Amino acid sequence: MDPKTSDRLLYDPSRINAHVNLVGLSGRENGRFAAELQRQVIQPNVTAIVDRFHEALSQLDEFHIVISSSSTTVDLKDVHRRYLLTLAAGYERQEYFDDRLRIGLAHQRAGVSLRLYQCTYRVLQSLLMEYIPESIRAEQKQYDAFVEFILKITALDMSLAIEAYHDDEVSHLEHTVESVRDEEQVLRRQVITDSLTSLSSRVFSFRSITTALRDARDESRPLCLIMADLDHFKPINDTLGHRVGDDVLCGVASRLLAGARKSDTVGRYGGDEFLLILRDTDIKESTVIAERIRLKVSEHPLHVGESTVNVTLSLGIALARDTDDIDSFINRADQALYSAKQNGRDCVWVEDTELR
Repeated sequence: MDPKTSDRLLYDPSRINAHVNLVGLSGRENGRFAAELQRQVIQPNVTAIVDRFHEALSQLDEFHIVISSSSTTVDLKDVHRRYLLTLAAGYERQEYFDDRLRIGLAHQRAGVSLRLYQCTYRVLQSLLMEYIPESIRAEQKQYDAFVEFILKITALDMSLAIEAYHDDEVSHLEHTVESVRDEEQVLRRQVITDSLTSLSSRVFSFRSITTALRDARDESRPLCLIMADLDHFKPINDTLGHRVGDDVLCGVASRLLAGARKSDTVGRYGGDEFLLILRDTDIKESTVIAERIRLKVSEHPLHVGESTVNVTLSLGIALARDTDDIDSFINRADQALYSAKQNGRDCVWVEDTELR
C-alpha cells in the first residue's frame, strides 16, 4: 500500500479477518473454490473473458468517455488480465487487500464513476459463471456453491474498491476544507493586518474602536485614543525614495509596539499616521504611554540600508465620552494631533492641553 494512503484504508490481520467473515469467505471450502476458480475458469479462458468483458463495456457510452484511445484500451486489457489472474488468489492476505484497494483508487482517480465500476463487476460475474466447466456444473450442489463463491469474491473486491473510492472522496473533501480554512485565515490576516507594517489594519482598528467605545460606555470604564503622525516624513520619501520610506514606517511601527502595552491595539491609520486604542485607561496614564512611545521613536536614529534617518513623532490624545461615536472620537484625537503639529511637533497633546 502506498505510504500516503489514508489510515482509513490500512488493514491489519484482525480487520482483514472481520472483512472476510462479513462477506462469508472464511473456511477451507472457500479456499478450495479460490484455487479451482483460477485453475479451471480464469487461467484457461483469461483472454476470452477479457475480450468479451471489453466488448460488453464498449456498449456503454460512459466507458468511451473514460477510454479515449485504442492504446488506452490495450493497456486497460492488460490491467484486467493481470487482475483476473490474481482474483481470489490469497484473498485472506494483507497483500491481496492492499492490491484491491490500489485498484479501486486507480479507477477513481482515472475518472471511472462508482456507478460504472459496479456495473462492470456485474458483467464480470456473468462471464465467470459462463465459463464454469462442465465438470463442476454436473453436480448441482457443487455448482451452486461455486457460483456463490464467485459472487462472494467479487463482492469482496467490489467492497474494497468502494472503500477506496469513499476514502479518496473524503480525503479530497478534507483537503478542500483545509484549503478553504487556509484561504480564510489568509483573508482574515489581510483584513486585520496592515500588509506593510504588520500592525492592525485600518479596517480592524475601526472595528476595535467601535467595540471599545461600546464596552467603555456599558462598563463605565475610561478609554483613550492616541493619533500619531511622523514629523517631516514627506522629505524622507522625496530624498531617499519610497523604499527607504517604507522601511522607516516599519521601523517606527516596531518602536510603537515596544512602547505600547500588550493590551493596547496599535494600528496604521494610513500613510505615516498611526493610532493606539488604550482600553480601561484614563488621560493621565495615556499621556505616560504616549510620552514613552514618543521617546522610543526619537531617541535613536533608524538605520535603513546605507541611510541613517532621524525621526520624531507627534501624538494627540482624546478621552472617550458617552456621546461619542467612532467619527467624533477619531476627530477629537485627530484635532489633538493637529495641535501637536501646530505647536512645534515632537510632542504629546491632550485635546487642548500641551504635554512635553
